Amino acid sequence: MGKKFCFLLSYIIVFLSIYLFITFNPSYYLVAATKNPAKANQIQELLTTKNRSTTRILITDTTNNKTATGIKIDKISSKKYSKVILEILNSPVFDETVEIPIDVRYSKNINTLAKRAERGCENVIKYFDGVKNVGVYIILNKHKKEIENINVYYETIDKQADDKLQNTIEKYMQAAFRSIDPDRINVENISLIETRISKHNQALGEYETKNYKKALKLLEEAQAIEPLYDKEIENLKNIINLEEKIAKNPNDYKLYIKKADIEDEYGITFDVQAAAKDYEKAIELNPQAGVPYEKLGDIYAFLILTKDNKKAIEYYQKAIEINGDNDILFEKLGLQYQQIGDPGKALEWYNKIQTATNREGLLYDKAECYAKLKKYDKAIILLDKILSQNDDENFIQDVINKNVYYNFKAKNYRKAMDDVKNCSVWVCKVIGIFKR
Repeated sequence: MGKKFCFLLSYIIVFLSIYLFITFNPSYYLVAATKNPAKANQIQELLTTKNRSTTRILITDTTNNKTATGIKIDKISSKKYSKVILEILNSPVFDETVEIPIDVRYSKNINTLAKRAERGCENVIKYFDGVKNVGVYIILNKHKKEIENINVYYETIDKQADDKLQNTIEKYMQAAFRSIDPDRINVENISLIETRISKHNQALGEYETKNYKKALKLLEEAQAIEPLYDKEIENLKNIINLEEKIAKNPNDYKLYIKKADIEDEYGITFDVQAAAKDYEKAIELNPQAGVPYEKLGDIYAFLILTKDNKKAIEYYQKAIEINGDNDILFEKLGLQYQQIGDPGKALEWYNKIQTATNREGLLYDKAECYAKLKKYDKAIILLDKILSQNDDENFIQDVINKNVYYNFKAKNYRKAMDDVKNCSVWVCKVIGIFKR
C-alpha cells in the first residue's frame, strides 16, 4: 500500500486550486491549518483533551517558506476523525481563516488526485450525523489544471430536510477548498430532491383528475423544499378561482377563454386538450367570439401533439370572418398553406398583409413560395431585399445559398457565379460547381 498523505504543495494550487497538506508520517492526522497564529492556539485548545493530545507544526511550501500553522492529532479511526472535523466546524473558533486538510495520497496525475480528493471528502461527510450516503464530484476544466465546479450529493437517513446538516457540509467543503469560489461548490440533499419530484408528480396526477386543491397542496409542499414552482402554483390558483366563478356563472364564455388561456401555458397547466375543450365551450356559448377561433387555430397549427394544418386553416378563416382583416391571421394562414404544399394559396394570404411587409421572415417565406412555383426571379428580388437589410451571419448565409441556387435555376449564371464565393460548398455541389 502506498503512503497516505495530508499535504500542501504550492504548485498543486495551480492544477487543482485547492490546499492539500503533506506529511511523510502516516501516524497522525493534520486536522486544521490557519495563517493566524492566535487562531491556531484556539484550535489547539479546543481539540486538546485528557484522551487526545495535539501538536502544532509549521507548513511550508516547496521553497521552505512558511505558509500556515497546522494542528495535528494522533492517528484515529475514520469515524473519530470525522467527529473531530465536526467539532471544529461547529465551534465558535471556526471561521473563514481556518482550512480543513483532505486526507489523500498524492499523485502527479491530476485526474487521479481529484478522484482521491473526492473519496477523502466522502470519508469525512459519510460519518456526519444524519448522512446515509454521499457522493463528491470534482469537475476539472477542459485544460484539467484547476477545478471548474464541485458537486456534493448526499442522502439523509430520515428523508427529511435538514438545513443544519446541509450548512455543515457546505462549511466543510468550503474549508477544504478555500481557493474555490463558494458559489462553485454545490451541495444538494438528494433525499429532498426525490421528495420534491415525487410531490410534483403526485400534483400532476391530481391535476389530471381535476383534484385541483389537492394538486395545489402537493405543489406547495414541493415548493417548500425547493422554490421551482412559482408559475405553476400561480396558474393553479387562477384555475381554482375560475372554476369557482364558472360554477356561479356557467354561461359566461369569457371565463372559459381565461381558463383555457391558462391551460394552454407551459407548466402544470399545459393541457391543450383541456384548453381546446374550454375554447370550444366558449364558442358554443358565443359563436361570434373571434378570439377562441384563433386560439384553436394556434393549438392545431403549432403544437406537435395536436398538429392539424387543415383544422388550423378552418379556425383562422372563421376568426377573420368574425373579426375582419388581420395581418397576423393572414400570415398564420399563409404559413399553414405553405406547410401543406400549396404555395399559390399561401401567397394569396401573404400578399394581403398591409403592415411590416419588409420583415425578413415574411420576405423569406414568400421567396420560398415563389421558388416552389418556379418563379425564381420574384424569389431573388425578395432575397436581395433581405440581404440589403440584415447582417445576421447565420441567417444571411442561408439567404446567400438560396440566392445562388435560385439564380442558377433562373439561368442568371453570371449573377450566380458572382455570389458563389460567398455561398457554402453544398450549394456549389448541387449546381455542379466545385468550389476551391
